[in-house]
Amino acid sequence: MTIDVRLMQPHEMRASDDVKSVALLMPPNDDEVWERARGGWEQGYMGASAWDGERCVGHVGAFDLRMALPGGERVTTAGISRVGVIPTHLRRGLLTRMMHEVLHEQRRSGTMLAALLASEVVIYPRFGFGLATEEHRLRIDVPRVGRINGATHGSFRLLARGEVLSTVDEIYHRVVHRPGTITRTPWLLGRYLHEAITGPTAEYVVVHTSPDDVDDGFAQYSVKWHETDGVERLGECEVKEIIGADTSVELALWQYLCRVSLLREITVDRGPKDHVLRHAVADPRAVRVLGQWDELLLRPLHVGECLAARAYNPVDGEVTLGITDPLFPDNDGVWVVSAAGAHPTSAAPEVTASVNALGSTLLGGMRWVDQAAIGTAKGQPTSLHRLDALFHHHPAPYCGSFF
Repeated sequence: MTIDVRLMQPHEMRASDDVKSVALLMPPNDDEVWERARGGWEQGYMGASAWDGERCVGHVGAFDLRMALPGGERVTTAGISRVGVIPTHLRRGLLTRMMHEVLHEQRRSGTMLAALLASEVVIYPRFGFGLATEEHRLRIDVPRVGRINGATHGSFRLLARGEVLSTVDEIYHRVVHRPGTITRTPWLLGRYLHEAITGPTAEYVVVHTSPDDVDDGFAQYSVKWHETDGVERLGECEVKEIIGADTSVELALWQYLCRVSLLREITVDRGPKDHVLRHAVADPRAVRVLGQWDELLLRPLHVGECLAARAYNPVDGEVTLGITDPLFPDNDGVWVVSAAGAHPTSAAPEVTASVNALGSTLLGGMRWVDQAAIGTAKGQPTSLHRLDALFHHHPAPYCGSFF
């Protein structure tokens, strides 16, 4: 029987959700869990599903998001998510058909970028995605931290559960500008903050307020006791997120956490790879990097618009950059990139690259010279280094939002 791949209709949401669960090694949702999850399928979401007769056997979806580029502009972004095919229907080309359906539909609607957080990274380069951001996992030995240099002054308050959602939402969307960060829909924000609002665990949100009485940052964290030998009990903290208007606010929030009574160890499961905390503490060995991991993969859907939307560094000179896109050939072209911006040209390209390479470098976290080293870009070293100088962004891009 021919397997049908089509855009998901509202009455097909639950069947698509069950398939996603099976494909990602989770049980299908019961009625109660589905009612809690339904909002994430109804609010700013679309997808394509595969059907073998009356049975749904695969799904690829996309959230309607906006992502910050270097310079601060937020562009329309398809947050690709809930990707999977049930085990009985693997290796039949269904994922490719569904992904193409979603990407074509998003491009037809004018969406500029597609982004995803991959369970298996090797799947996605063939669809034009490139690795754009990375993250670190940290462990902090609290007694060795001492004073944290660079922390700004201000005050702190722990939020009551009833004020967590609205307060965090307001601060996040006002102060977050790092490339790669996304707008958080009400459903996504509620999922991130669920434990701090209603959960049974000891999870909290603390807000930093500046000396001129402006809330300019927050930290979400959980605490628990850990018995080391059946007798001694140590306080542990897991930091879910620290957001500040600038580095000095983030360091102030770290100072707060390191001064919480009874805490001996802090872990950060996911955080930006360029965190300045290691350089701010008295003993740098108090902050250990436990591992580095891939985070965000990007796929430009409208190449010219993406290049024009971001800002570039004040670097002398320009580079002609040629991009090829096998899936969307009308993306192929050459652009002049300089400190003034990017615009199309009929000149010959000094650097040629795949759309994957542009996905990796667009946010300023990956280098063009590395793209040349792995074969996704070609050009003279002088041109590649100039592109790196134009594209680079500090702080490093980071999404920080699971979708």
